[in-house]
Amino acid sequence: MHMRTQKNVKNMKNSNIYKYTNANILNRKFGKCSHEVKVRLFKAYCLCFYDITLWQSYTLTSMNQFRSCYNKCLTIFFGYKRRDSLTRALLVHVIPVLILFCATLPL
Repeated sequence: MHMRTQKNVKNMKNSNIYKYTNANILNRKFGKCSHEVKVRLFKAYCLCFYDITLWQSYTLTSMNQFRSCYNKCLTIFFGYKRRDSLTRALLVHVIPVLILFCATLPL
């Protein structure tokens, strides 16, 4: 694996840890708030992809882990069950679908 790819994979793992941490903190502190408040908080704290454009090369596995983290954070914070449709939840709350967002990244 190329050195740049290793660095990007490490950055993605750190980003996943940061997202899980934020989702758990938000759920603990604001779990009883209305959906409108939760949507604003989720967009502010879990959709910060400022450094994502710096990821020049990454593995498919790390991108799938990143997408899975995003989906799990959504289910944790909004309290969805396994059988609930995440695509529907994203559309209801007007939150960007990560698969479309990641499709714009360079390979």
